[in-house]
Amino acid sequence: MKEIYGSLLTSPRNGANISLDVNVESLPCSLAEVALKISQLRMHVMSFPYLSAMSMVTGGRGLGEKPLIFNFRPREPIYIITRADRVLVIYHLDVTEPTDRAIARVVTQELTEAYRAVNSAPPVSWSEREPPMELKGFPDLPSPSESSIGFITFTIFPASYKSEAQRVAVASQLSLFRSFLQYHLKAAKTYLHARMRSRAEGLQKVLNRAIPEDPFVKTEKTLASGKTFNKFPEAGTK
Repeated sequence: MKEIYGSLLTSPRNGANISLDVNVESLPCSLAEVALKISQLRMHVMSFPYLSAMSMVTGGRGLGEKPLIFNFRPREPIYIITRADRVLVIYHLDVTEPTDRAIARVVTQELTEAYRAVNSAPPVSWSEREPPMELKGFPDLPSPSESSIGFITFTIFPASYKSEAQRVAVASQLSLFRSFLQYHLKAAKTYLHARMRSRAEGLQKVLNRAIPEDPFVKTEKTLASGKTFNKFPEAGTK
């Protein structure tokens, strides 16, 4: 945090973990850069474990390090496992709503398929309900439940983070993955609801057009000769 925020970082106040003190009259950089740093505070905090794991692999210490486990959400631990030549990031997904669970399965399975179509994408694997092989023997694994939909694993090779900028980009994307998934769940539901409303309005218009005409309503008919007559003339007329 000191490296990123510099003089903006101050002693935590009111029981907080991190506090920033911004003096608008003497900013360390431009106003836009300060605003961007403040908006990315949560991302910087969450990305540190991924940056640390990548540094271990590039430094040749990935094989001997213990896996890192931390809970991003209740019942959704994240496992960061280092190997000699890669970093494994495993997310346990636990979704309460049945509709969200169905959409989440589709999104995660699409990620595994998209990786095959994008050459630079990291390998992605999906394990439904059962933990992947890399987690066998881990203590305190999430117990099976109806809301648990499975584990998604990202395998990050050093070729994806050769430079410092690439390392930061990869770490920020990994730290925002759960928010990315949640956004797509809500966006998909919004799209489906909009389609259903549009379809219901279209069906209602069809039903309105399908109302039969009253056969006893006085109507005027025209013959081929051009003469007109009333189909149902009033009583007493010829």
